[in-house]
Parts: sequence; C-alpha cells; structure tokens
Amino acid sequence: MRKPKERIPLEKKHSLMGQFGGSDEDLSLDFENTEVQEDKYARSLGLLFISFSYVEDAVDSELAKLINESSYEPGFRITKYLSFRDKINLLQDEYSALIRGICDKDKWPKLLDELKTIHSKLAELSEFRNRAAHANWSSLDSSGFVISKVVENREEYGMNLEKIKMTPGVLIKFIRQNHSISNKLDPFTEKIWETHRREERKRYKKQK
Repeated sequence: MRKPKERIPLEKKHSLMGQFGGSDEDLSLDFENTEVQEDKYARSLGLLFISFSYVEDAVDSELAKLINESSYEPGFRITKYLSFRDKINLLQDEYSALIRGICDKDKWPKLLDELKTIHSKLAELSEFRNRAAHANWSSLDSSGFVISKVVENREEYGMNLEKIKMTPGVLIKFIRQNHSISNKLDPFTEKIWETHRREERKRYKKQK
C-alpha cells in the first residue's frame, strides 16, 4: 500500500443551497450528456463497491479468527450485529491485546504504530465508500464534483451543499487501496505471531 499513513486527498467545496434545494451555482451537466456520464461512472463505482466488499470480508474473517481460531462461527455470530466502524474498533482492540499479550514490550511500539495505520486506513476507506454510496449523483457536474451532504452554514443564514470531487481517477485510487488493505490483515496477524516465535527461539537458545 503506497504511503498508507497518508490520506487520499479529496477536493471539496461548498455552495449555498438555493430556495428549492438546488445549488445557486449552475454547474450541472447538460441533460444530453447524462447517459455518457452514467456509463463513465458506472464501472468505477461498481468496482469501488465490489472492492470494498473484499475489505469487509477480510475484517470479518480476521475478527472471527482472533475471537476463536478453532472455529469462525462464534466470531461471525458477534460481528453480524456490528456496524463496520464497530468491527474495525474491535479489530484494533483484538490486535492490540494480542500484541501486548504475546510480544515483548520493546516490540510493542512498532507493531502498535502499524496497527494504528491499518485502523486509520480502514476508517478512511469506509468513510469514502459511504460518501460515494449516498452521494447525490444527479448533481454531478462537468468537473466531477458531486453533492456529498448538506451542512449548516455557520457563518450566515442558510444551508450549504458540500461537494466532493469523485472522478473515475479518484475512485480508482480508493479501489486500489481497498484491495491493498484487504490483503494486509492476515499477514499482519502472521507478523505478530512470527515476532513472538522469534522471541521464543531467542529465549530458548539463551537457556541452552
């Protein structure tokens, strides 16, 4: 995962909501180009949601393994009641407990720092997936900005429309990181156990 500690930059802008809900800025596409734009975005959006399903599956499977390695059933019985945010918070706690429970204390900082990076990236990818899923795609403009949410205008009267640039190029960046992080969880667990095994071998050699 390239520069995992860095968030993928997103361009944002706000515009004042008009009297009947639309933007005061007339940035929408011509109706003649709507079908072209839909075709252009359909593949990227579909791949984004499919790639995020790999992330969800990886988180569920890793949690199930950490909760009960001999059978995934107890873990899945727990995770089926949790939101994705709850799952990644629980995953962070389980990983942290494993690190502190089996690794020497001098190995904690590096492993816990890597864990923090994984948790932050999972939260970022989930946040973007939700924004893309609930964006008002009928508001897509020619620059790739789409209304993501409605927020209060704290500086003056009225409501603001928050727009985020979600071009196919931006979506592809998140697709790649979805696949990257989904392939990182199992190796991270193995890394923790391998750290423990190395420490045990060192202690065994010293005893001999």
